[in-house]
Parts: sequence; structure tokens; C-alpha cells
Amino acid sequence: MTTTGIELPGHAGPLLLAVVKNISERKRITEERERISQDLHDDILQSLYAVGMGLEHMRQRITRISPTNARRLDVSVTQLNGVIRQVRSFIPRMQTPAIQQGAFDQALLAIVQSLTVAGEDDIQLDIDKSVAEGLSRTQCGSVLSIAKEALSNSLRHAGTAHRRVTVQLYRGKFRLEVFDDGKGFSPTARKSSGMGLANMRARARKLGARLTIRSRPKKGTQVVLDIPLPAPQATA
Repeated sequence: MTTTGIELPGHAGPLLLAVVKNISERKRITEERERISQDLHDDILQSLYAVGMGLEHMRQRITRISPTNARRLDVSVTQLNGVIRQVRSFIPRMQTPAIQQGAFDQALLAIVQSLTVAGEDDIQLDIDKSVAEGLSRTQCGSVLSIAKEALSNSLRHAGTAHRRVTVQLYRGKFRLEVFDDGKGFSPTARKSSGMGLANMRARARKLGARLTIRSRPKKGTQVVLDIPLPAPQATA
């Protein structure tokens, strides 16, 4: 709504002209763009990054055995990087898969397996299924996206490290924790405007959740998501 003060000849008092414009469609489009942007980054790009890490790992092994095949893998990695750049140049529609009630643990396990590179240490997974069952289907999708982003960041930046994903009840709240004991970073020195972190924070806000990131150089990184759970209903 915009307002403007006006004066009319012969009218003693000031008048106010108000114009009301319905921006529901503009708001819907803005929210849709934000959602598509998040899905693009969380789903397609993270999967491409995982494939790239796998190719890079195989290239390092093959170099000692067959330099020719290693060079061929270099070409494949270069092509993959080109695909990543192309994906960044447009926004395809990417729906988050529906999570069936009670299948949160299987979906999180599938994410862990998809991001585990051959030759890397396994990611320890500890899930309290009874706590996960308290999440709605919409909440499950957002939590899984945050877990995937946190793990992907760890695999790309933490170096060789032990990684642990925990889902538990903490002080009456659902808690997701993604931990690694890798390189870590200084939160005050590192830029926090990256799209991955921004997506995680945006999803946490929509959940009404608290997202906490703790890290120190050479001391690893801890990502914690706390979601309030509805109070249990009293039974007669």
C-alpha cells in the first residue's frame, strides 16, 4: 500500500490518497524462485559434486597404474565441471522427493550412502527412530536437505576426517547433529554468504528451528539443528 498527501482547492483539511495493490502473485513467484533455487543446489549440484569426488578419487589411484586412463578421467572431470557450470546458469524444476511417514531413517541412510566416496571412511549414523517419527512429511524433507548439505560441505572441505550423523531427542526437541573432526574453520574469518549455508538457514527458519554451526581451525565442525516438537496430547 502506498499513500500520498494531497490538497484540493476549496477543501480545508488535508486529504490522503491511498493505493492498494495486490502483490500475492509477485510473492508467490518470489517464494517459488527461492524454493527452486534451494532444490537446485541441494539436489542436483550436490549429487554432481559427489560424482566428481568419486572420479577424482579413482583418478588418483589409476595414475599409478595407467597414466593414459588417468588422463581420460581428467577429461571426464573437466566435462562434469562444465555440466555443473551449465546447471548453475539455469534453474530447472526439482521437486524434493516425498518422504513417507516412518521412512526418515531409510532416506537419511540413502543420503549417507550416496555421499560416501569409495575409499573414504564410513559415516557413522545413529538415529532414534521414535524421535524421527515426530516430524511431519514437510519437516522431514527440509531436515534431509540440511543433513545432505552439511555432509556434502564436510566431504568437500574437511579433508580426511571421521564423520558422525546423530538424530536424537534433546531437551524435548528433535536434534540433528552432523559432526566431523576435520580441518575446521574460523566462523569469524570465513564468509558466510555461500548459497549452501544460506539455504540451510532459510530452511531452518521455515521450520521454526535453530541452526547452530560451531567450528575451529583443526578442531572440526559441528552443525546442529534443533526443532521444537509438539507437546504430547493427554489421554483420558
